[in-house]
Amino acid sequence: ILFFEMLPNTKAIQSTILYTLYRLIEERKEDKLLKEYIRKYIVNLYYDKMENPHITNESYIISNLVKLVFSKENGVEEAEEIFSKVNLLIDEKFISFYSYEDVLKPLMELYPYNFLNIFVDYSGKPNYFKKHFFKHNYNLNTNVLHYISDEIVIDWIKENGKMEELSYLVEPYKLDESKKYCVWSKLGKYIIDNYFDNDIVMKNITSQVYPTSWEGEYSNVLMKRETLFIELENNLNPIISDIGKKNLLEIRSRIKACVLEESKRNEERFETFE
Repeated sequence: ILFFEMLPNTKAIQSTILYTLYRLIEERKEDKLLKEYIRKYIVNLYYDKMENPHITNESYIISNLVKLVFSKENGVEEAEEIFSKVNLLIDEKFISFYSYEDVLKPLMELYPYNFLNIFVDYSGKPNYFKKHFFKHNYNLNTNVLHYISDEIVIDWIKENGKMEELSYLVEPYKLDESKKYCVWSKLGKYIIDNYFDNDIVMKNITSQVYPTSWEGEYSNVLMKRETLFIELENNLNPIISDIGKKNLLEIRSRIKACVLEESKRNEERFETFE
């Protein structure tokens, strides 16, 4: 350990040390002092330069080190330091959760409440960088909150009441694979049933239905989500039902416009080939 501390603190040296520490901890899994040192070392990584660790073996090493040296009993303080460092970076530049997934995902599984306490930290006008960090990125990662169970997120909401802040970030529905259309998740249903009279929350929740990235024709994507508003329209609560009716008119209008636009575009493409 003393030898490691004598080495220059460069990105290249860090990668070498990480690999060495990984080999050491594999052989000495019960060494508490070594685990403590590795946790401290992971805290001090170059998080501002971790743009795309997935292109190297480093991501695998970091992820496995985290799993080996952090536990529910040991490492919460270091985990909070890591959460805070990455969270601060979001205010400085446009970053994706994907770049930090190998460090954050296993820590989120161990310390979900600590993660939520640190990352869900704004009120009023949302931070666009934070929304980008949390959102579903096609072919990269799901919405960040999907890595935490709905039950835990619901308990966290009950404990601190930060629903308005969270409503900017959550993706409150999922695709029913058997029926091939979207349904409200357990978290989504909880939010709707308990915050139906909060205009900010409901506006944020219903706006999340419209994706920012998708595959195929946009009209088909919207058709799979139309059922979400049909479900709201059929709710016995008249306020929720009214929200469903209004949003159902909106999404059907968008679907109709998309179908016309896509049909026109396909015709033009066909004529070009002729």
